[in-house]
Amino acid sequence: MKIAVLIGGTGFYNQRRFINGILDTACADGTDVYIFTCDAWSYGARYKYEKGEYNIYNLPDFKQYDGVIIDTVTIHDLETVDHLAWRITKSGVPCVSLNDKFEGAINITVENSGGTRAIAEHLINEHNVGSIYYIAGPMDNPDAQERLEVYKSVMHKNKIDWQDDYIYYGDYTYRSGVMAAEHFLQMDRPLPEAIMAANDRMALGVIQKLSDEGFYVPDDVIVTGYDNSDMASLSNPRLTTVKKGMYAAAEMAYQKLKQVWQKEKPEDGVIYAQPIFSESCGCARRNYTTYEQVQDMYVRKQIEQDYSQTLLKNSSAEFTGVSRFHDLMVTLRKYIRLVNPEYFYFCINEHMQSYLNDPDRIEAGYEREWDTSSYLDEVTVPFAYERGKITRYNAFDTSLLLPPDRDKPAGAHYYVVFPLHYEDFCYGYCVTGNYKPVLERPLFQNFIMNLCNAMESIRKQEALKAIMEKRDRMWRNDELTGIYNRAGFNDEVASILERAEFKKSSISLFFIDTDGLKKVNDSFGHEAGDTFIKAMADILVRVCPSDYPVCRYGGDEFIILTTGLTEVETEGFKNKIKKAMVDYNESHSNSWTLNASIGYWFEQSAVDVDLNRLIELADQDMYKNKRKKKTYHDNKTDMAMYIG
Repeated sequence: MKIAVLIGGTGFYNQRRFINGILDTACADGTDVYIFTCDAWSYGARYKYEKGEYNIYNLPDFKQYDGVIIDTVTIHDLETVDHLAWRITKSGVPCVSLNDKFEGAINITVENSGGTRAIAEHLINEHNVGSIYYIAGPMDNPDAQERLEVYKSVMHKNKIDWQDDYIYYGDYTYRSGVMAAEHFLQMDRPLPEAIMAANDRMALGVIQKLSDEGFYVPDDVIVTGYDNSDMASLSNPRLTTVKKGMYAAAEMAYQKLKQVWQKEKPEDGVIYAQPIFSESCGCARRNYTTYEQVQDMYVRKQIEQDYSQTLLKNSSAEFTGVSRFHDLMVTLRKYIRLVNPEYFYFCINEHMQSYLNDPDRIEAGYEREWDTSSYLDEVTVPFAYERGKITRYNAFDTSLLLPPDRDKPAGAHYYVVFPLHYEDFCYGYCVTGNYKPVLERPLFQNFIMNLCNAMESIRKQEALKAIMEKRDRMWRNDELTGIYNRAGFNDEVASILERAEFKKSSISLFFIDTDGLKKVNDSFGHEAGDTFIKAMADILVRVCPSDYPVCRYGGDEFIILTTGLTEVETEGFKNKIKKAMVDYNESHSNSWTLNASIGYWFEQSAVDVDLNRLIELADQDMYKNKRKKKTYHDNKTDMAMYIG
């Protein structure tokens, strides 16, 4: 069996507890777990970065799984959640949804209001608090909305005075707790008896700021949080908070899926929050974490942070320095060994690798051939790390997520899937296998961000290079035929003439003027005339060695420069061009016949040769030959009329 888990923000305590609950339950039962997650910074896909992050939820093909568990509250973006609900329902795969109910899904309500109500009533009834301020979470978040409404209802019920400015709207971060405390301190009234925060991080921010300003918790102000985070148990004073029960919710979610697999019909479930009254509200509670344990945890955390910062700094510098996709993969090889997950798959959209290595495709707008914000039908794995071994995999169907022939020993496994993107430009996705740190600390997410920034840098460098090359071609090359224009020809032959003069080589310049272009334009249109000119240019390029520069000198005039030929060889090259035109006419069924008048000028030595003089002399020779052809044609016409 295998299940897909859709969840956002694994850096938060409740999400980590929920995932641990699923892994401990499902993997022990022999079920593979695939966790699709992202780390969007704001609530709602308002910015390109958030769109790129939320795109990960479009990746899974739910028909490939035996069940789905989704925590919609942590995904935040309502449009994404609605689309996910529609896709899951359409797939017919069993699904357990936390809190949000939708068609076909089993619902588990992780009760959110009881803990907030219990804390508020505890402050009023047990500590006789008469004024309570509140720090709300982001209003795009349903949990934050519900907790705020509970605070208001308890205030009304107990006839506790409150006003709008008693509420500070934060964003669940430590910093917003500090800012809330600053806001309350600046108000033209004494501090309240208690401050309730919608999560622990904001509560700890308040405590720190109040302490800096000389206020003590709980003697001067009571402060409470929500989530029962690790930091809540380590803080001094220990934080009064709420245990939400996410681990239990995860266990229940998996058991509900098992009931479906066993052809049973499970009912919806409820997990109730539990208040934890502790020192920050004045309730004595023994802190079972000793000073020595805190010291040990601090040292371990500091060592881990130092290592992570060094790795991120060094990898960022090296990733930024690469200019080719191949070099990026070489650098990735070095750093993935240091990160050392059991499994790692770098999956990029099909064509992306060749696209990043080919400036011509970038210049030609190749990326416009697909939706750059979406996953393609196929992906390749140019880099994979499997239990210390580095390998790669060819293209496979994206719906499979991982290479079908990958290394997979017996037993249950868990995989975490992250998006690879820059803003809303989708490169693909990456997968780690059996690697808990990816869920427990931000090192890996930041490492992947460095990698994505490097890919974007390569893409932009290649795009800039392509633009510069296109500009150079526009300056040096004729737009219609692709061969040199006058400027490009003059630039190219300068060095050729210099070498020829040094070697005292011979030099020849050919002047070719196509015959009948006006007639082709008048009879068949200018598009046919363009084909006529391009055909002549193609013939000249085909018969000329690579060191013979070919130039479109004017509308239907071409010039060629050669060195090192004898005069006999020069005449022979002229005949080679003529034969190529004959061969072309025999092999093509055009409405017109390709022909040209050819002249050349030969100099035995390139010493002190003037290019403009060569062109003028070759042009005169061409006109002499053209007049001969015209005289021959006119005489032939007169003879035919006389005989007639």
